Amino acid sequence: MKYFDVDTSVREDDKKWLTDIGNNISEPAWTIRPYKLNEEEMNRISYIWKDLPVPSYAAVIMVPANTICKTHVDDKAEANGVRQRITAINIPLIVHPTSKFQYMEGVDGCYNVVDSIDLISTKCWRVDIPHRVNNELSPFNRVVLSLSYTETIDEIYSAIKKS
Repeated sequence: MKYFDVDTSVREDDKKWLTDIGNNISEPAWTIRPYKLNEEEMNRISYIWKDLPVPSYAAVIMVPANTICKTHVDDKAEANGVRQRITAINIPLIVHPTSKFQYMEGVDGCYNVVDSIDLISTKCWRVDIPHRVNNELSPFNRVVLSLSYTETIDEIYSAIKKS
């Protein structure tokens, strides 16, 4: 399993607050821009995972309008002193219907799309395999709240189904 839908939501006031954070991320100037939430910010939104496993950390992630982020594997966290995330639950805050999460296959920078999935609903994703976000047809930034997990997608799925 590479992904599945998740039933959770963000209060409107928090959605606005998180969207404002996302739309104002200017550094790094990549085509995928993260903002890691601090402990106080995590506490503010902890109601989101009342029926989900507690994430290792959370970030607001923005992909600018009219861009495709580079194909990547989420392997940078450990180098920054955070335990490696292999699974993420991405909660859409502002996402255009044309924006897609794409799983990729290939080597040495030559990748092909093997699966293209809408970003309109909340999903749990494997992020330890090559993927990218295609936001090239969107007239606005794609902003999501991303909950990070060190558990496998099957472990997350089992934990959610039990609750």
